[in-house]
Amino acid sequence: MRSSQHLKHRAPIFDTSPMASSSSRVRWAVAVLPLLLAARIYAPTENLRELAYLLVPGWSLALLLGRWLRGEPSSTAWGIFTVGFGTLFAAELYWFAEDVFELETFPGPGEYLEAVSFVILTFGLWRTTLRVAPIGDRTGIIDSTAVALAAATLGWLFVVEPAARSTEMEVAKQAELVIQLGLDVVLLAVLTRLGFSLRVRPPAYLFLYLGAGGLVALDGGESMIETGGGTEFGRLGDLLMMAAYGCWGLAAISPDRLARTSASALRYVGVRRVLVLGASVLVPLIASAVQHLRGVPQTGTAALVLGGLGIAIVALVMVRIAGLFTSVRHLADERGRERFAALVEHSSDGILMIDRELRVSYASPALFSVWGHRPSDLVGHSVTTLFAARDAEVARSQLERSAALPTGATLDFESTIRRADGAERQCQAIAANLIGHAAIGERVLTLRDITDRKRLEAELTEQAFHDSLTGLANRALFLDRVEHSLRVRSAGSSLAYRLATHSACGDRPAGDLAVVFLDLDDFKQVNDGLGHAAGDELLGVVGARLLACVQSGDTVARLGGDEFAILFENRSGVSEVLEATERILALFTAPLRAGGLELAVRGSAGVALAGISDTAHDLIQHADIAMYEAKAAGRGSYQVFDPAMKRAAAERIALRADLDRAIEEQQLTLVYQPIVELRSGRIKGAEALLRWQHPTRGLVSPADFIPIAEQSGRIAEIGQWVLERACHDAAGWQRGGAPVTINVNVSAVQLRDASLPDRIVSALADARLAPDLLIVEITETAMMNDPDATAAILEKLRALGVRIALDDFGTGYCSLAYLTRFAVDYLKIDRAFVSEVKADSEHLLAHNILHMAECLGMAAVAEGIEEAAQLENLRSNGCAYGQGYHLGRPMDPSAFATRLGIHASG
Repeated sequence: MRSSQHLKHRAPIFDTSPMASSSSRVRWAVAVLPLLLAARIYAPTENLRELAYLLVPGWSLALLLGRWLRGEPSSTAWGIFTVGFGTLFAAELYWFAEDVFELETFPGPGEYLEAVSFVILTFGLWRTTLRVAPIGDRTGIIDSTAVALAAATLGWLFVVEPAARSTEMEVAKQAELVIQLGLDVVLLAVLTRLGFSLRVRPPAYLFLYLGAGGLVALDGGESMIETGGGTEFGRLGDLLMMAAYGCWGLAAISPDRLARTSASALRYVGVRRVLVLGASVLVPLIASAVQHLRGVPQTGTAALVLGGLGIAIVALVMVRIAGLFTSVRHLADERGRERFAALVEHSSDGILMIDRELRVSYASPALFSVWGHRPSDLVGHSVTTLFAARDAEVARSQLERSAALPTGATLDFESTIRRADGAERQCQAIAANLIGHAAIGERVLTLRDITDRKRLEAELTEQAFHDSLTGLANRALFLDRVEHSLRVRSAGSSLAYRLATHSACGDRPAGDLAVVFLDLDDFKQVNDGLGHAAGDELLGVVGARLLACVQSGDTVARLGGDEFAILFENRSGVSEVLEATERILALFTAPLRAGGLELAVRGSAGVALAGISDTAHDLIQHADIAMYEAKAAGRGSYQVFDPAMKRAAAERIALRADLDRAIEEQQLTLVYQPIVELRSGRIKGAEALLRWQHPTRGLVSPADFIPIAEQSGRIAEIGQWVLERACHDAAGWQRGGAPVTINVNVSAVQLRDASLPDRIVSALADARLAPDLLIVEITETAMMNDPDATAAILEKLRALGVRIALDDFGTGYCSLAYLTRFAVDYLKIDRAFVSEVKADSEHLLAHNILHMAECLGMAAVAEGIEEAAQLENLRSNGCAYGQGYHLGRPMDPSAFATRLGIHASG
């Protein structure tokens, strides 16, 4: 395109190799183009501005050349575009040289090169159109011709007519304008057809529209300026031309994946086509009105041309509309056929058409992609050859049955298809009777591969009824097995059998069906100490051992956590069930390997023998209850369910509910038992003891409700209340002039809480009690749950000034080595050892504990002193403190204050 300013070509710094990513190329392009446009406007010299102008087409030519050289499937079209755009760039270079050397040749090489470039670019766009539009696309030709005629109308009125009337314009210039106008119209027509032919418009072709359309628009505008007496576009025109050139470069670095458009889609008249065709019809009228308003006289030739072009455009639009109405009648059927063919060809289901002799007349491509059979190899052969030998006759029978169905009816069955390689796959076969259908006249068999679905169903069934960790039955499957066994047992039991096997329990047969509920003792320590991976490994070993020691008809299940259950069937009596249970518990005498260690793990079991009226839920619940009784009895053993256990369990549940209510309604109280200095007989301190005065049960023993509080998780809340209440009462005695120590028991749950020291500090501060008056009592068992964490907490308490007492010493399993690690001030000798003390007894264990406490620098406190002889013996053997009924029974706060000789203050 000739302009008044021209630039030299300079190759851009831009990677167009296949290795360069599309995103990086676009970023470079976005960065380069604005810089060149800005240079065109703001460069300080005219030469620099001309250079900026010429760099844009040179940069685009380099990108087009790189796209062509990459050798992509569409490289032929990009090669044509490169040659055409290169010819146009050569024209720009010539015009630049013409200005520099002041050449005055017209028409010169620049005009010829420009015309050739338009021809080449038009050819490239036409080749691209052939790639996506079907041959003989009449509708696309009509639409693009209408647009071209509308453009020709504008060109005739605003370019040809003014040039013909001009007396100053040379004939050569007039001819050049007419030829260039014709090239513009043809390029616009091809560009329009390509636009209407693309079903999907990739970014590359959007930029091609802008680049080619910009060339046509700017070329036509320049021609109008020249015929109107002007000589150049000006700076704005140069910037627009640079943008049009740049669009060709952007097209070269953008995706250009094209999809072939169906004939039915090309016939469709969308909103864009309606607007374009409507505008084409109105162009002659609007152009004529504009000329009239401008006062330009219309010659006879102009009127004739204008009328002819207008009539031609209207005729083309009418033909288009008529063709549209004609195609509407066939469009639905054609689209339906196209969709059906596409569905069949691309369906993963195999579709076969079968004649009356069960021979295949058509087979879809899925028969090859899924089952490996070439459709051509199946046609003419019996369809039963597809099926596995064992299913062939069943398939034949089902297909023969389908012929008797009403037209359109179907039947389906599952079978096995033999692949071409000999492998077998499960399939769902659907036979449709379309013999009476006018367009088909045969049966249609659809084969759907359901092998993966069947495998998934089997896996889901396995997961739904088996434990993923051990592979054993889970709770759902175990419950189902128990229910089934009970039904079979009930159905096979006669009245005589019941009478013969009825035991002394009245409702229990001789024990031919039983459930054993097994729980691992102290399994939590394995998880906490070795990690959950080791715990899972241990559960897997336990499951394998259980399976190894039962009969084939028995069921072993993991119900969750470390709980297992075994269903014993067809046992001859109770003794055989109990022997089997003992064998199971004996499994744990040998160490189990987990986490790289040999672990000694014990288990507790509950046995429930099936009664006549028991349900599966009853049986499992009874075994569970018996298992908890075994744990309470000492662990590592088993218990047989007795109805009394169920009543006791129900009692515990009711007591737990009452305990929750007791906490809310403040039914819990504290009593204090004096701790006496044995040598002087003075009250040195008191131990806070928790009591529960139930509104209907009366006084409930701590031995009954403390374990329930620990199981329910309320023990921490209760323990905090005891601590705060005891500190408050001790502070009152301190203010009353009797600063005695207060001993508060701390549970294992509280001892595991790292915030225990902070809670104690808060309780002391709220009560305003001196820390050295508080003694925290812990048991050996609680202390040894986590020795390291316990030692850290006890050190913090000692640092606060709080003292520590080890309660019930001698009944746990604390070694002397561990005892020296802990910051303990007092050893409390358990009442079991104190009860052995008599007036003249010597060398008792209590005396040994007294000697050990003395060696460790700890004060000894004897619990449970009931007799004067015990008191005298312990005092003479150096025991510092004692408590028991002989020294003072537990009493309420006011009574204890009176014992101290003061009045307790609130």
